Amino acid sequence: MKLKTLFTLFLLCKSLVVAEALVINEIMSNPAGDDSGREWIEIYNDTGEAVDVSNLTISIKGGVPVSAFPVSGGVSIPPFGYGVIGSVVSGATKFSLDYPSYSGPLLRSSISLVNTGVTSLDILLNSVVVHSVASYTAAKEGSTYSLLQGSYGLGTPTPGVENQPN
Repeated sequence: MKLKTLFTLFLLCKSLVVAEALVINEIMSNPAGDDSGREWIEIYNDTGEAVDVSNLTISIKGGVPVSAFPVSGGVSIPPFGYGVIGSVVSGATKFSLDYPSYSGPLLRSSISLVNTGVTSLDILLNSVVVHSVASYTAAKEGSTYSLLQGSYGLGTPTPGVENQPN
């Protein structure tokens, strides 16, 4: 009985660590030119352990969560590493065309990020919200909405590396 209780506590603690692991780091909601298949969200793993994102979903404006599917780079975000979720057009993302040097985990999802107004964004792992941006306004064309020194602001697109302000 004690072993079962300890195992259950271990699993609970591990799930709490994972729940705190992923951070919405950068949002490209308004790429220069046509947005079709070129919007993306970068997530950051702020722990010392890899995080499996094979059951990751995204909810925009509190809507029904949309699944993300692996494209390249595996299904785990490495410790203190980045992963990108690219929007799709005709079933494919154009992210790799815009950022050919990115080599981390790339997922695709049928997300559509807003270019005007205010919206919210939730990242869920195994149906549990792991990080939210409660309110954000789309960045100006070609810029990202980036986490910079603990708060969000305009940034230069930097998928897979530390964010840089505009």
